[in-house]
Amino acid sequence: MNHGTNDGEEQEIASEDEAREGPPPSPGAQIPSEAEYRAAISGVLLRLGLSERWSDPFAKHARLVAETNLSLNLTRLVSPAEVAELQVEDSLGIATCLPLAGARVLDLGTGAGYPGIPMAYVESSARVLLVDARRKKVEFLQRVLEELRRGNLEARWGRAEQVLGEGEACDIVVARAVGSVATVLRLLRPVRHRVGLVALAKGPRLEAELEEARHLLTPSLFRLRSVEEYTLGGQEGRRWVALFEPAGRAPKAR
Repeated sequence: MNHGTNDGEEQEIASEDEAREGPPPSPGAQIPSEAEYRAAISGVLLRLGLSERWSDPFAKHARLVAETNLSLNLTRLVSPAEVAELQVEDSLGIATCLPLAGARVLDLGTGAGYPGIPMAYVESSARVLLVDARRKKVEFLQRVLEELRRGNLEARWGRAEQVLGEGEACDIVVARAVGSVATVLRLLRPVRHRVGLVALAKGPRLEAELEEARHLLTPSLFRLRSVEEYTLGGQEGRRWVALFEPAGRAPKAR
């Protein structure tokens, strides 16, 4: 079933995923210990004024990603410093821009589980569904969730538009590094009535991507509600989350 997505859109999303993932690690690569991840992540949580107890599950997740990365290319970001800032802190920054309380959230193209897993810790009343079109990644995430034992997290295999079309509606679809604004909005266009808010995390190309997506920003498709800004500790600096309201269903109040 097509759900309105063409091969060109799938290739564009795949190319962005591959760029984020980078080359697979060598079999003999050194894997950081869980303690190393915990120390780096604790530093970020302390700087942000957040609960340091989250460093344990976040470090366990990071270590499982690094171990699995030897056989399944999940991400190129595996050093403790990179994971702490460019995975965990970035996910937490995105979370500050969203009305998560009581929301059902779909993490589109979740990959290694970011930003969805940290979001589920930030707001325990939110239900977060991790969705990826690659079965092996979802099987990995299901193993992670068994370890974390977090009741408000679920992983499901499939394309996001298929999951939305066949399952229950969601309040927020969040996407991070899975395609341009135009690509994601085209992907969600056929099921936009089942989504309250589309949140796309972006870097410096956001303005150009919004211009490229102008034909989709109409009263009958999507409206740009706002652009929220957050910052990362050092390497990446300023980041943005563009929030879109799809036609046909009102989002939850903030």
